[in-house]
Amino acid sequence: MDTHSSNAKHLFRVVQRILSVGGFSVLAGFCAFGLSWLVILIIAGIHFKTLGEKIDFWAKCMPILKAGGIVGFFIGLVISLKTAKAGPKAIAESKIKYIGFRGRIRIYMGAPIFVIALIAPFFESLLNKLGTETGVYVALGIALAIVAVSLFLYERVPAKYIVPTGIVGWLLTLSMIIWFAFLKPKAF
Repeated sequence: MDTHSSNAKHLFRVVQRILSVGGFSVLAGFCAFGLSWLVILIIAGIHFKTLGEKIDFWAKCMPILKAGGIVGFFIGLVISLKTAKAGPKAIAESKIKYIGFRGRIRIYMGAPIFVIALIAPFFESLLNKLGTETGVYVALGIALAIVAVSLFLYERVPAKYIVPTGIVGWLLTLSMIIWFAFLKPKAF
């Protein structure tokens, strides 16, 4: 029974490392893809005047976006494999060294930002019901209350869940932005 329990714990640790390495690599790939996309948007905005020219340029740059994502994935893979080999103590030290308290808060703010982005479509109806001046202050109060509650919860959430919660929040916010910007163009 003891051997079975230790084997299960070992298997859990292995799966956890594999998922961590894979997740970080995918996240690094998305970040590199996004960075490539921003560079291409800036270049298109500077060099082309009409929307047709910009769209044509964007279409021609798809291989660059793919390459940026692949390069970012492999950089993330190398970094995460190095970190995974370092062990739990080195990982904890690197979190303190590279992320720090301010970085943890910035990452964690992805959770309340996602909640605010999720309820943002209701702010327009709030403006219509309360009037523009009053509605803006009520919407700002709601957003600040969400941030205040999240900071209250920050103190009570186990430390190991802070960074993953924030990363998930930022990814969900990014997916909402992509959804409304590209898949539902009349949303904005």
